[in-house]
Amino acid sequence: MRMLRLALVSLVTLAACEPPPVVPTADKRQNSSFARVEGSVVVQSAARGNVVVLLYSASRPPPPQGTGRPMGFTFLSAEEVFGDDLVPAPGKSPSSGPFTARFSFDTVPEGSYLLRGFIDSDTCIVGADPCRPSDWLPWYSVTAEVNAGDVGGAAVDPLTLQPRIIEVREEGGQLVPVDQVTVTFSDSAHVPIERPSFKVELLPSDTSVLDVSSAQPKVVILKPLAVKEGSVSTAPPAFMLRYEGFDATGKPLDTNGDGIPEVWPKVLVRKLTDTPHSLTEENDLNSDGVLDAEGVEYPLAPGLEADGAPDRVVLAAGFLPETLAALHAQDGKPLAGTDGKPLAVPVTQLQLAITKRALDARDLTRPLPLAAIPAGRYGITLVSFTGQTWKVPNELDPDIAEPLGLPEVQGQEFTVQVPLR
Repeated sequence: MRMLRLALVSLVTLAACEPPPVVPTADKRQNSSFARVEGSVVVQSAARGNVVVLLYSASRPPPPQGTGRPMGFTFLSAEEVFGDDLVPAPGKSPSSGPFTARFSFDTVPEGSYLLRGFIDSDTCIVGADPCRPSDWLPWYSVTAEVNAGDVGGAAVDPLTLQPRIIEVREEGGQLVPVDQVTVTFSDSAHVPIERPSFKVELLPSDTSVLDVSSAQPKVVILKPLAVKEGSVSTAPPAFMLRYEGFDATGKPLDTNGDGIPEVWPKVLVRKLTDTPHSLTEENDLNSDGVLDAEGVEYPLAPGLEADGAPDRVVLAAGFLPETLAALHAQDGKPLAGTDGKPLAVPVTQLQLAITKRALDARDLTRPLPLAAIPAGRYGITLVSFTGQTWKVPNELDPDIAEPLGLPEVQGQEFTVQVPLR
């Protein structure tokens, strides 16, 4: 499945009672309708750990397909899912099940949704040494994603194996609950690598300030970051670099036509709010991944008409040829497997060039150039081909980590600074 590689008396009394009438008010916030989405997780895996099911808008899928963030999650304990088979008998390998357990989302508004999930693997249960306990915490970006060894899952169509769209629709003036949804987990969706956690290094005598008076791009070096302290556990030995795909002639894809091949990991240099040490992106003040209805809009390049909506400001950036050279054989041909697909190559650093060109990436498929580079703070995000991400700055910033109970890591406060002109 490749798509997978988220007392009787009391009962009688309740049945005899009629629910009290509910009268909607003029306040729309009190007049919202919700429905229930429920079903079962089915686990066919030797992994052990808590199971998390995530709810996404179908129009905003998660990485690597999109940039969506979960609208909600439900949590099933390892004991609830695996029962008596949680801990394997001495000398025995863990069973692959199948194991089942019920899940539900109780307050889902009208719309179309995707269900994804993962087993937050706890290798201590199966006696691994050294072991890694379940470590998913939804509250911080540095702990809210899968790591190597976790096992993915999703609700898919049983015939096509394509992601199933869960429709919550109104009938007769009420939203209709959706039940019997199956979210399947399989070892074929084993997460092979760590998150692309990184630290930023500047070239000698360079600073974090982007010199907009120079035509030369700013070059920064991204290197793997290992953190194994408290609730944070990530230690990628390298970045997995690969082309996104090849065209019919065997050349790397250039889907946006900018002359630069598309590669993983993707990089995004996004404008943040101007508040020092804030992790909030400009025009996304609630950090839900959706641009706010009201916010800052900047002038577009001459000849382009403004749309009257808040901007998603990014700086155009890409990896230097020296980095991409790792994806080619000595004869210059791009590396490919026996199936003709791009090979992933481990590299110990990424040389990132940040250009003096700003874009409104509200529409990610058609970013529009801005007339000038907006002044302020910019953060860097990497997205690997597995959909795992890491961004700097993050909650490991020494100035904000301690009150959150997280380790302080120098360099995780880094931002690119664009001065006022």
